Amino acid sequence: MTGGANAAFTQGAKEIEDLLLPDIVGRAVDLGAGFGMHALPLAQRGWDVLAIDSSDYLLNELRQRDTSNSIRTECDDLLNFPLYLEGPPNLVLCMTDTLLHLPNEDAVAGLLTDVAQALADDGRFIITLRDYSTTLRGTERFIPVRSSETQIATCFLEYEANRIIVHDILHSWTPDQNKWTQQISSFAKLRLSGSRIKEMLWHAGLHTEQVQQKSGMITLIARNRPNLS
Repeated sequence: MTGGANAAFTQGAKEIEDLLLPDIVGRAVDLGAGFGMHALPLAQRGWDVLAIDSSDYLLNELRQRDTSNSIRTECDDLLNFPLYLEGPPNLVLCMTDTLLHLPNEDAVAGLLTDVAQALADDGRFIITLRDYSTTLRGTERFIPVRSSETQIATCFLEYEANRIIVHDILHSWTPDQNKWTQQISSFAKLRLSGSRIKEMLWHAGLHTEQVQQKSGMITLIARNRPNLS
C-alpha cells in the first residue's frame, strides 16, 4: 500500500517530524502500531514506545526491525491499552485510519475517554484519518492504489449511512499460468468527520489544539483540558 517497507518508514518518519515539537521525548503509545511505521521513528528520536496491535504477524516485523530496545510490543485489542501502561504517556498516536476500524461510535468514545484519563498533564493525543464524510458516486468510488509490472491494487468504496465498506482488489500476474489472478477482501470503516471527532474529543475531556486537512487526510492534535482535575 505504501510502496514497500523503506517508503513506509520514510513516510512515517516525515509524519512524526511534522507532528512533534523538537527535542520532546518521553513515554509514547502507538495504537494500532502495525509493523512500526511510526513506532520505529519515535524510538529513533528517543521515545520509550508501547506498540499495541491485534496482529502479532505485523508486530513481529516491528520486533525484527527494532534495534533501539525502547519499544515494548503487546498483541491485543487497542481498546485494552490502559492495561499495559507503565506510567502516564506524554504522547498517544492513533494514526492512518486506525480509529475508523473500531466497531462503532461508542467504542471510539470509550477509547478517547481512556486516552484523556491516561495522558500526562502535558501529553498530546494525535489522530490521523481519511475524511469519508463526503459520499463518492459512480466511478469515483474506484480508487487506484498502486501498480507495478506484476501487481495492480485498487479499492472500491461502498457507502452506508454510518460506515463505509472498503473492497481491496488485487490483480497479480502469474507467469507460470500466463494470466492475471484476482483477490478481493473487504472490511468496514466508520464515517466520522473531523468536526465530529473534535466534538467527541471535547466530551472525553480533551481540547483540540490543531486540525489539519491535506489531500483528504485529517490530523487532530488534542490535549487535556486545563480545568480537569
